Amino acid sequence: MKKRMELTGREWALIKVLLPPEKGQRGRPSKNNRLIVNAILWVMRTGVPAGFT
Repeated sequence: MKKRMELTGREWALIKVLLPPEKGQRGRPSKNNRLIVNAILWVMRTGVPAGFT
């Protein structure tokens, strides 16, 4: 179920090719790119002060 401020499947399909791969690099496992983008958009839309999140 899509939450109110999350990207739609169509929006995600347009930008996912522009992001780095989620796997394949050494080090700690990366986070899901879609979750990161949704979090950034949420902060921008709600005006949460930096450092509060």
